[in-house]
Amino acid sequence: MNDSGDSEAVIFGAALQLPAGQRAAYLEVACAGDGALRQRVESFLGAHLEAGAFLESPAVILPAADGTDR
Repeated sequence: MNDSGDSEAVIFGAALQLPAGQRAAYLEVACAGDGALRQRVESFLGAHLEAGAFLESPAVILPAADGTDR
């Protein structure tokens, strides 16, 4: 990953740790006026929120081997 990609990953990770209401102020400082960087990180944050719990639960719950529900 290049320096730009490293910066994106670090800023994205740090922003995820903050409450949503504090992210804009953090991005203002962390991106230091780099509008393109901020836009990319905001895009990642938006995609992360849209994904939500997509993979946290199975799409199908199969019965246990003994025939009971899990």
